[in-house]
Parts: sequence; structure tokens; C-alpha cells
Amino acid sequence: MFRNPEDEILSFPNNTINYSHSSSGRMTIKEYSDSYAGMIGFEYGAGRVIIATDQGMFRSLDLLLGDEKIPVTIHDPECENAALFVNCVRWLTKMQ
Repeated sequence: MFRNPEDEILSFPNNTINYSHSSSGRMTIKEYSDSYAGMIGFEYGAGRVIIATDQGMFRSLDLLLGDEKIPVTIHDPECENAALFVNCVRWLTKMQ
């Protein structure tokens, strides 16, 4: 999604590419942007809103590769998804 710089929580790298299906069914480049974000947050009325483009960011999910179970979301000790979740809730409840 596009973002206003002041709303950015998780930005995508500059020159992020947005792909789209063409009429032939192939994926084609639709546009490039330096202004895409995976998560934005802003004040709205008397409250606050956070919009995330990754529906699984805060779920508990393991990737199974053969016999190996690899944590890839909120419970992955190498990621900061859990801290991001706590910080989002704190910001939404105006504790920060």
C-alpha cells in the first residue's frame, strides 16, 4: 500500500515493485515506488488505526521442511514480530 511518510511503521525498500496479472495471465510489472509500506498507523478521529498488509504477521506458524519445523512468525526467536505486536497495542491504546 502507499503511505504518507509520517504514517510508516514498516516500510518497504526503495524501488519496490508492484506486480499484476496481465490479460495473458502472466505476472507483469505494474509500477515501482519508494513509498510502499507493509504497515502504517495514523490517528483517526479520537482514536488510532493500524493497517498491515501481511495477514499472518502476528499468527503462530511453523514452516515444515522435511522433518524440520521452522518458526516463521510471531514465535520465531530471530524475529521481532512479538515486540512489534506489543508496541502496536500500546500505541493503539495510547500507552505510548
